[in-house]
Amino acid sequence: MTSQVLRRTTPQKMEFILHAGGITPDGKLGSNSLEALNCSYEQGYRNIEMDFCWIGDRDLVCIHDWDSYYGNEVAEGTVKQFDEIRSSRYGFTSMTLDHLAQWLREHPDVRIITDIKEDNEEGTSLIAQRYPDLIGQFIIQIYHYDEYKPVALLGFKNIILTVYQMAWEEKTNQAELEKFISTHRLIGLTFPEVLLDYPIYGDMIFADKVPLYVHTVNDGELQKKYLDMGISGIYTDIGKAF
Repeated sequence: MTSQVLRRTTPQKMEFILHAGGITPDGKLGSNSLEALNCSYEQGYRNIEMDFCWIGDRDLVCIHDWDSYYGNEVAEGTVKQFDEIRSSRYGFTSMTLDHLAQWLREHPDVRIITDIKEDNEEGTSLIAQRYPDLIGQFIIQIYHYDEYKPVALLGFKNIILTVYQMAWEEKTNQAELEKFISTHRLIGLTFPEVLLDYPIYGDMIFADKVPLYVHTVNDGELQKKYLDMGISGIYTDIGKAF
C-alpha cells in the first residue's frame, strides 16, 4: 500500500481539528457543548473532535470526563436525566449522542472525530446501528490494533489510530507501528506532542506513509513549527493561533 493511496482516503484536509468541540464564545474549554460546536462551525472549522462517555443506562453523552463538570451522581443516572439538566447547570448546552446526530444532519459538511473513552467497539457499534445515514460523517479513532477490523466491518471508512491509550512499549515500537500502518487503510495516526522527541515519530514524518496528527496544541508558534515539520494536522482547543 502506497502513501498516495492512504492520503487519497482522507475525506478532506484536516489541518486543524477542534478538540472537545472547540471553545465556547465565553471561553470555556473542553465542554463538548452545542455552543462550542456552533462557534467552531461559524469560525470555519469542519473537523471537530468530540469526547464520549457512557452514562448509567449505557448510552453515550458528549463529555470529556465525569469529574470536569458533572460528577458521579450524573454519571450513574440515565440519558433522560442528563437531558433534563443539559441546558441549565453548566453555562452551556451539553450534548447527548442523539443531539449530536441531529446537529450533524443540519451540518452535513462537518466530520466528527470520535474519542470514546471506554468500550470503543461498543460505542462505534451504537453509532452505526442508530445512525447508519451518518456513518460517513464520523471519523473513528481506534486505540489498539485489534479494534480496526470490528470498526471497519461496521462500515466506517475513515479510521484514525491514536496511540495515547497504548502501553509505552507499544507506542514506541517502530516495527509494529509501521507494519500496522502499511497493512491497514488509515486516514491518520494521532499522538501526543511529547512523542515528537522520539526518533520513531520523526522518521514517520519523513517516510510520509500516513498523515500524522499531534494533540493537543494551543500555542501558535508550536502549531506553525509542527506544520512546517510535516505534521498533517493539529488537535487544538482554540483553533489556529498564528
